[in-house]
Amino acid sequence: MKSRRDFLKAASVLPFAGLLEGPSLLLNEMEARDALEPIYAGKPMSYWLATLNSRDYDRDVYDLGEQWMFRHFGDAAVPGLVEALREDYGLSAAIELDGIGSPATVRALTPALKHEDRRVRIGAATTMYGIGLSKPRFRPELIPAFREAFPILAEVLKTDREPQVAETAGWILFEFAPKMDPMFPLPVKISEYDGAGFWAKLVQRFPKHFQAEEIVPLLVARLGDANAKVRLEVAQTLPMYEPDHPGIVPIFVEYATEREHITALEFSGLDRIAPKALPALREALSNEHPKTLTSILHALAWSRSPAVIPTLAEGLDDESSEVRCQAVSSLYFIKSPLAVPLVIRALQDGDRHVRNSARWVFKNRDDVALAAWPELLGLLEPLNREPATESCRRTVPLVS
Repeated sequence: MKSRRDFLKAASVLPFAGLLEGPSLLLNEMEARDALEPIYAGKPMSYWLATLNSRDYDRDVYDLGEQWMFRHFGDAAVPGLVEALREDYGLSAAIELDGIGSPATVRALTPALKHEDRRVRIGAATTMYGIGLSKPRFRPELIPAFREAFPILAEVLKTDREPQVAETAGWILFEFAPKMDPMFPLPVKISEYDGAGFWAKLVQRFPKHFQAEEIVPLLVARLGDANAKVRLEVAQTLPMYEPDHPGIVPIFVEYATEREHITALEFSGLDRIAPKALPALREALSNEHPKTLTSILHALAWSRSPAVIPTLAEGLDDESSEVRCQAVSSLYFIKSPLAVPLVIRALQDGDRHVRNSARWVFKNRDDVALAAWPELLGLLEPLNREPATESCRRTVPLVS
């Protein structure tokens, strides 16, 4: 007799059965449904809700049958899952709700957008956004449920003081309402919003819905906001309308020098902002902390401007190998002949991490590698003159 574990492994194919072709797969789906039916029917919903927090199977096994168990219960599971959003394992509940993705799910999540517990509001908003991204193209019956939710989403966008809730509500509205309900009046009056700068992200993501004459004065006024996150968001949005506004550069300098690591920069027109910021950034480069220096050099890379090459060249002279690594990595983004000799120089650095960074640039930038080819051959020439040791035998054929 098959064990419950065997049934769950068989069920792992169910979420994908409708997307794949083949009679054998369909047969497996039918067999798994028949085999799992007694298991589902034999356990109350409270049992399965408890498994959200404490799974009784091997987590190393990719077992979608149990991870998406609630899909098989359908709308009956929705109320309990919505309530579970307030728990520490709320993310698991959100995943299960997204898996069900029915009109009843959207309708149950709509009032949860105004729940007193912020975790429930965040979970409801993010789950609705996930359902909206994937389902309406295949499930047009969801559209009426979303239309019913739009007025609540508009209210949440204006009044919720939790930025993640308000921001996600805005994404849902501006991304889905024009497609699902073209007559719905989008809340485009920025002055009505009570957020901590998230509205600047909405403008950046959906600029066609907003009027420049209303946005620009508000952005300029918030450049001096006490909240550093707000200053950053408005400074990133303002270049879309006034790329040369003098208030943008100080915010860019602040961002580049005070963050230990920059994963991405979303400033519009960085090729114009970075050169103007260079005097202040060069002064900041006198800082002896490697984290500050690498942050600045990383920020300059995103400008993709040849004007920053002299500053990156100075980074290659720094005593910290971490700074030198960042300098050569930043050169990857700069399309200029002036970058080529600097990458070659880094290839001869005494630190292997710096040399590896230079090799990475050559490997991923064909134009740089081709431009540097004569110099690279010159570096390898001494190796060709040496006796053919074992290591040299492995190297010389690569040159020929």
